Amino acid sequence: TPWCSPIKVKYGDVYCRAPQGGYYKTALGTRCDIRCQKGYELHGSSQLICQSNKRWSDKVICKQKRCPTLAMPANGGFKCVDGAYFNSRCEYYCSPGYTLKGEQTVTCMDSKAWSGRPASCVGKRISPALRRRLLWEEQGVYVQWISKEASMSRM
Repeated sequence: TPWCSPIKVKYGDVYCRAPQGGYYKTALGTRCDIRCQKGYELHGSSQLICQSNKRWSDKVICKQKRCPTLAMPANGGFKCVDGAYFNSRCEYYCSPGYTLKGEQTVTCMDSKAWSGRPASCVGKRISPALRRRLLWEEQGVYVQWISKEASMSRM
């Protein structure tokens, strides 16, 4: 009887049923079901059959799942731990003068989607009339109006 070589799938599990039963997991006619581990997806057939030419009916591989590329927020950016692959965490940040709107950290899930919505960076609003009254702009200086009185601080 023809025998196929044992199936090994990195990041996957193999469950075989031989027509003769028992230990004949690579004999002619053996059927093997392939399942990938969490965070991986199967490329190839989910069931392989040992054929008379001593080869399995298909070649399979479990590839790590990948989420779509995140959009770069205007006036900010993000840093990711492991690119856009399963379980990768990305953290959004904003340029000085902008505040983050949305979730700061997102994770690539098994569903190939990011947890949470994409964040955006919103500018701290100063009315045009007020902007004309400012005599200078300097990083680390902020102006706060309380009623009709004003206070100025240095950070």
